[in-house]
Amino acid sequence: MKEPPEKKDEIHPALFTFIDFIYAVVFALLVQQSFDEIINKGEVPLLETIRVLTLVVCVFYFLAWDWVLGRLLTLRNPYRSYSRFFWEILIAAFAYGTASAAIKQKLIFLIHFALLLFLGGIWAWRTEHQLTETHDRQELCMIQALQFTGSAITLGFFAWWYWMVETTIELPLVILVVLAILGFILVYEMLVPRQKGISAGPGFPFIRRTNVRRLSRFVFGRLVDFGGRHGG
Repeated sequence: MKEPPEKKDEIHPALFTFIDFIYAVVFALLVQQSFDEIINKGEVPLLETIRVLTLVVCVFYFLAWDWVLGRLLTLRNPYRSYSRFFWEILIAAFAYGTASAAIKQKLIFLIHFALLLFLGGIWAWRTEHQLTETHDRQELCMIQALQFTGSAITLGFFAWWYWMVETTIELPLVILVVLAILGFILVYEMLVPRQKGISAGPGFPFIRRTNVRRLSRFVFGRLVDFGGRHGG
């Protein structure tokens, strides 16, 4: 028997509220951990505190950016089944694992981050295949490409760093991770066409979206010119 439209109108807000509640709990626990493990530890040297906070703030921004963009996509592309709902619960769990391990300065946060990206790619794949008529197909395909690639690179980097460099989180790793996360967000913002206003979601920190679009046109314009000269 076909589900009445009014039932869908009741179910979707309830599912959205549940996921949002989970993320609210996740972020609240992470903020508490940040104060307990970093800020309120008076015996920790200032430079080390700044190093740890830099990593944690960058990870927090990525998680919030990822969650808001995912929520906007879900609002435009509502659930057709419960599969994406449960994928989002798993994503929230690994989001917590990523930030919690980063706060505690455990290198395993890279494993959590890689799994977070991989699950995000699966979520985008499920969304694309459930809603074949979606207007967000380009963004969903880009999410899959970036997140599956980012997951594989992160796992490879973890293995190399753990066995070839060191097993702890020091300043060089923090710099590399921050640059990698910011680079990921910048590439996403340059490649994916966005709506205007608040419905576009958060963008690259400290740079206006109009400037990101100018940078995108400049970079890809140069690439097209380069390809034209060498391909002809």
